[in-house]
Amino acid sequence: MSPAETPLWTLVRAAGCEPMASSSNEITFRAPDNSVIHLRVPLKFDHDHSARALTSRFREWCADNGLMVTPDAIREARTADEMQAVRWSSDRLAREVSELRDAVVALRLATADRTCLKVWAFGQAPAELRALSTHGGDEDWLALVPPDVPTPSDWFDDGGSFGCSSVSTHDLPDGWTVYIGAHA
Repeated sequence: MSPAETPLWTLVRAAGCEPMASSSNEITFRAPDNSVIHLRVPLKFDHDHSARALTSRFREWCADNGLMVTPDAIREARTADEMQAVRWSSDRLAREVSELRDAVVALRLATADRTCLKVWAFGQAPAELRALSTHGGDEDWLALVPPDVPTPSDWFDDGGSFGCSSVSTHDLPDGWTVYIGAHA
């Protein structure tokens, strides 16, 4: 579990401390004076009991060290934690989508005809190859070129035989290349 996903870390941040590590019965954090603090409670069979005991131990530490945790500080820390959790979720989703797209591309390349290049109208090309485009909606065509298949010298140049003013090149695993032509 990440530090942003626990109520105790919200409390730690609300006290002006920086979370570092945790387990079911201990936490490590950096105090406002930059010292590293390690708090531990006896391990209990019930995780909720250990979490409550750690929270109480942290509150005692705050009181002993003159740190005040106000409801406003807790609300601010909770909001920041929720925003961080959303960022982590979206980052994780983006990585998973990227990994899935890479897997689909790898599967397509493994089963594709390696003896000739293939050209599609952009809207008809496989979605995972269209996703490589950086042209922003002005795409006209997409070409998939296997390794060791020569391409005519000017076909995929800017303003070349296919008549596009901008052509981007994307190298894929195992030597495959994708060319995307756009009119603007």
